[in-house]
Amino acid sequence: MPEQLSAQNVTRPLATLSSFFGGEGSTRPAPVEMTVSLMLDPDRLDPSVALHWAITGELTFGPVEDFEAFDVENVFDQGQRSLHFLIMLLRRCDSAVRDRHKLTMQVNRLVEEKSKLLADNAKLLASHGRALATEKKKKNEESACRVAALEKQRDFLEFCLKNYTSDFELAKTEISVRAIDLFKHSPTFEPFTHREFMRGVNTCKDLVQTLDYPVVTDQIDESLRLNLQEAEENLKKQLTR
Repeated sequence: MPEQLSAQNVTRPLATLSSFFGGEGSTRPAPVEMTVSLMLDPDRLDPSVALHWAITGELTFGPVEDFEAFDVENVFDQGQRSLHFLIMLLRRCDSAVRDRHKLTMQVNRLVEEKSKLLADNAKLLASHGRALATEKKKKNEESACRVAALEKQRDFLEFCLKNYTSDFELAKTEISVRAIDLFKHSPTFEPFTHREFMRGVNTCKDLVQTLDYPVVTDQIDESLRLNLQEAEENLKKQLTR
């Protein structure tokens, strides 16, 4: 096997393959070329180039002149190292996918738990609202019962007060009538009437005097004298009884 690979023996990728990575007729960006320095040093290999290589099997190369110093004897070792790099990269990608799947599952569980918590919270709020409504209704019913009982008691007291007032007025009237009747039949009634009569006569006399009617004044004095005489006779008769 020759130490160096001639330019004629280097297989160029097809146009369709290179266009897949951004060649002519493609709007995608051009892939990073695989140069000799990268092939000799796989640790410097761009992970995106290696990933595209592993997935599609397509790889673009640099100019043919870059491969004149390419050592064919190291191709197998370099391929093994590149394969090892790709395997490690794929493992990391697979681990990242698994981690992402786990995170997605955890997020989904958290979303489900959040939905359950929200539903439970809504149920608790609804239950609390129903409890408050029931308690408020119960308090309103109790208040209505107390108000009804107080109104009933008030009506009863008002009825009793009306009866007491009516009985009091009736008793007062009866007592007044009886007191007047007793007073009329008592020994003090005649002096009382005589005293009141004299007060009225004196008032009339004073009025007539202010009007300057001497004749009327004399008539009043005569009438007063006769009434006094009659009253004295009545008192004497009562005293002799």
